[in-house]
Amino acid sequence: MAQYVVIRRTLERADLLDPGDKPRFDTFWGMNLPSGLAILLGCIVLIVPGVYLAARWMAAGPILLTEEATIGEALGRSWAMIRGSMGLSVGILLVVFLPACLPACLLGAGIGALLVPRQPLSSAIRYTGMFAAFMISWYAAVAIYILLAPPQHTEFAEIFA
Repeated sequence: MAQYVVIRRTLERADLLDPGDKPRFDTFWGMNLPSGLAILLGCIVLIVPGVYLAARWMAAGPILLTEEATIGEALGRSWAMIRGSMGLSVGILLVVFLPACLPACLLGAGIGALLVPRQPLSSAIRYTGMFAAFMISWYAAVAIYILLAPPQHTEFAEIFA
């Protein structure tokens, strides 16, 4: 739910989505569940496949909401859009997740080891770092969509109509 709200509000603030547009939360959820599971499975298998899938599908959420695409179309368009910018997309993911998650996990594990009865504290530290990274990645998804989406030339169409 948080991802949907962050992406939708960011798109609205960027004037890419009107506040009155159809919500599409159910479709957004329907896309995130299977794609998130695929990314998780890729990370479990060897990390690299998960990072690859996350990078290629990074713009799928903004595409789904702004272009009113189906789930398959949003994932496919994101895949095609990121094709020439894999370095940028993977770089964004690394810059966002390594600084946020790695120290949080190390700190959380250290506190957990020192204060065994304080396990909720170490879990809270880890989850806070990971949630912060996810939130930043949702803003980055909108930014990469804005950067790589084909420009809308409505002004030219109006001038030459």
